[in-house]
Amino acid sequence: MTTTIKDLMKSGGLRECKIIAGHSGVEREVKYVTIMEVPDILNWLKGGELLLTSLYPIKDSVEKQKELIEQLASIGTAAVAIKPYRFVDDIQVILVEAEKYGMPIIEIPKHISYLDILWPAVNEIFESKVILQEDYEQAEQLLQEISIEEYGLSYFIDSLSGLTRNPITVENQPLYIETPLPAKEIAPLLPQQIEELALMKRSLRMTRVMNNEEIECIVAPIVVDKECLGHITCWGVNEGHLKVDFALMNKASTLLSIEFLKQKVKHDVQKQYVNNFLVELLTQEGHNQKFVEKYAAEFAFSADSLYAVVYIATTDQQNGEQLDELLAAVHPFYKGSIVGEVSRQSILLLPIQHSDFVSLRADILDLYQQLERHPELMEMVSHIGVGSCAKGITELQNSYVEAKLACDLGPKVRHKKMEDRKLTFYDELGIFKVINSLSNETTMKTYCEETIEPILAFDEQRQTNFFETVIAYFEENEHLQRTAERMNVHVNTLKYRLTKIEKLTGLNLKTSEGKQMLYLGLNIYYLLHAG
Repeated sequence: MTTTIKDLMKSGGLRECKIIAGHSGVEREVKYVTIMEVPDILNWLKGGELLLTSLYPIKDSVEKQKELIEQLASIGTAAVAIKPYRFVDDIQVILVEAEKYGMPIIEIPKHISYLDILWPAVNEIFESKVILQEDYEQAEQLLQEISIEEYGLSYFIDSLSGLTRNPITVENQPLYIETPLPAKEIAPLLPQQIEELALMKRSLRMTRVMNNEEIECIVAPIVVDKECLGHITCWGVNEGHLKVDFALMNKASTLLSIEFLKQKVKHDVQKQYVNNFLVELLTQEGHNQKFVEKYAAEFAFSADSLYAVVYIATTDQQNGEQLDELLAAVHPFYKGSIVGEVSRQSILLLPIQHSDFVSLRADILDLYQQLERHPELMEMVSHIGVGSCAKGITELQNSYVEAKLACDLGPKVRHKKMEDRKLTFYDELGIFKVINSLSNETTMKTYCEETIEPILAFDEQRQTNFFETVIAYFEENEHLQRTAERMNVHVNTLKYRLTKIEKLTGLNLKTSEGKQMLYLGLNIYYLLHAG
């Protein structure tokens, strides 16, 4: 609700005046207009004045003319309008100082009197305040009366668009907050713009892109509990209505903050119910059967349907809001799925049509591809474990244990198959399930020393690659020709290496027992040396 030097230059006698120095200060606010007739007028100035003067009180002192600008700048005077050449021929020193402080110096032509400037400027300041205040109060009252809860967010946005005479869009950051989709394609705010809005917490003028066209906008943050949850944008800037539009955008962002808070509270309550349901369903042997039955219908859960438990472990620094984003990103793609948290880790209870592992694997790989479409969210994921297909509460609890085990063991054994995916199926753990159930680190180390360490020591001493030969031998299902081709050696050379390995380990690789013991030692080595 301010009047600037730039505004006043369009009124009364100032239309025929020109700014000759201090152009950088044209956006300074003008609150008063006064005339300097005596040297000690500085004692009565409050700041924000447009000062009209002929410099008569200080016409004989260049030093005082220089000091005048410095003193006015310290007070906060908006600008000085000078009628030169009547008493002072050269005002160069004033112009230099004005540039230094960014204070506009306005040159008044000879035929323009103070009265030509004074009253039109005073009226402009007064009328601008009154008119703008009335406009804003009416618009604010209208916004206040439009209940978002009663009429909906779309109606609120349309009403604000009518008041500002520009398109309005509302964008959300948490995916669980529902906002209308924009009618046109808009580019997201730049990271530095989001950071600036979060810091300033008020409407700012910014350049944004709609339909590949840059548009001057007014953007306001939607803040809830000191956290920016979204933004509202007025696409277009009406210079003649700018002050009211800024005020309206600030008011709208406040009202939207209340709406976003309602949605956040509703989401948090619902999330807590889901989390409690999953805890009772999956983790407690003596679970609360009545609790599960009570909320089963609400969450569309059926104990007679097939499910798979997907356990999504996240990196340590992630918080609950980011987990929400991860879950919300995949939830729309899987009708009937239940998503929540157990022990601060994400759980997806995924409905399955067929109980065979091939179908389960295909469904989960599709889920994984959906996650990969959100690389910023996938950075949060440490690993994903998938349990077996399950029906009924007992099987689901087993599937949860399996999914967690697959998630825990996955990073340790994943490199065995040279896979880049952060995904492990319990049904593909094979011998690792047995090793883990019988694991005792001392026993495992001793077994590894007896079977694998002699091979590693020989490789280090002789610069050979017998350990790689063992890996290739088992990964090629003990097929000599394929193993030899993979190692780029003759079959006879491979046979020599296997004979040498038998001598190093004391195992007979011509028997099933000898092969099993070496294979077990190799997998124990994987577990002990993961990462």
